[in-house]
Amino acid sequence: MIGIIVNPKSGRNKKGDCGPEELERVLAGNAIVRQTATLEETRQALREFRDKGVDLLCVSGGDGTMHFTLTEAILFAREEKWELPLFYPLRGGVMNSITNEVSGLKGNPVSQCKKLLPIYRRIKEGETPRINPQPILRIEDPAASRGEIYAFIFTGGMLYRGFEAYYTGAPPTPVKAFTMACRIIHGVAVKNHWAAFSPEKVSADGRPLSYDGILFTVAATIRKLTLWFSPFAPAPAPLSDNFYAYICALSPAETIHHIYAYSLGKRKHERLFNQTARELMIEGVKGYVVDGEIYRRENGYRIRITSGPTLRVLKID
Repeated sequence: MIGIIVNPKSGRNKKGDCGPEELERVLAGNAIVRQTATLEETRQALREFRDKGVDLLCVSGGDGTMHFTLTEAILFAREEKWELPLFYPLRGGVMNSITNEVSGLKGNPVSQCKKLLPIYRRIKEGETPRINPQPILRIEDPAASRGEIYAFIFTGGMLYRGFEAYYTGAPPTPVKAFTMACRIIHGVAVKNHWAAFSPEKVSADGRPLSYDGILFTVAATIRKLTLWFSPFAPAPAPLSDNFYAYICALSPAETIHHIYAYSLGKRKHERLFNQTARELMIEGVKGYVVDGEIYRRENGYRIRITSGPTLRVLKID
């Protein structure tokens, strides 16, 4: 049985044509679809999925929905000694950066489910599923409701300020995301408040980075972040107990002069840490962003980032 969690507030799900009833119709009795608006409702849905033998978990929503659902699923599985089923994300949000990287199917949740159904039926008939191992981050934060967060992408510094602006005012849209990226790039070029250094302290694998100010910090288990940005240097081997880390303390002039090369991970610099890591310890101010969701910490924060579990993502070409 396929279990699908739908976020009713996600971009494509607001329109109604990708709602629970339509997904159930398309999957023709092979799915349990639950619309959840709170973490408690998500946990109730997970409990039902466990009890009814769900062996493929899908999430219909944007990047934030994936993050919240997977955090709750991982904690639930650990507490209940439940093996997480195969996972497959559906493109139900405004921003689908994670799904675009992890998923093999384009389109909306309904069109994805139409293509998913015959593959799932063949698996139930005995075909061995193709699996893409996908590591995720574990973020330990005493201020978080459960003390730990699971996600694909962590960002801080200048990028936190960008996300705050993105969620202020008009509703988020892909056009607004592109506009915000351009404003940040322009801010670096003209050295305005977007390009202000943050007094963050970062240690990578136990080694403090001796930068006197950090422009931004990124940790991720996927290489492409959004738009054209794929800034990470290639990993020497597939990720397992490590992740991509990018700590930028470049001057605005250096950043803007070679921005295209930096955005594709093609340039090195003594004030740029761009390699895989097993642990990041970060002391920061104001807050940070996880998979597009803002975590405000007005009194500062101290977090530890390591590798979390590896998801078994159903591979579809």
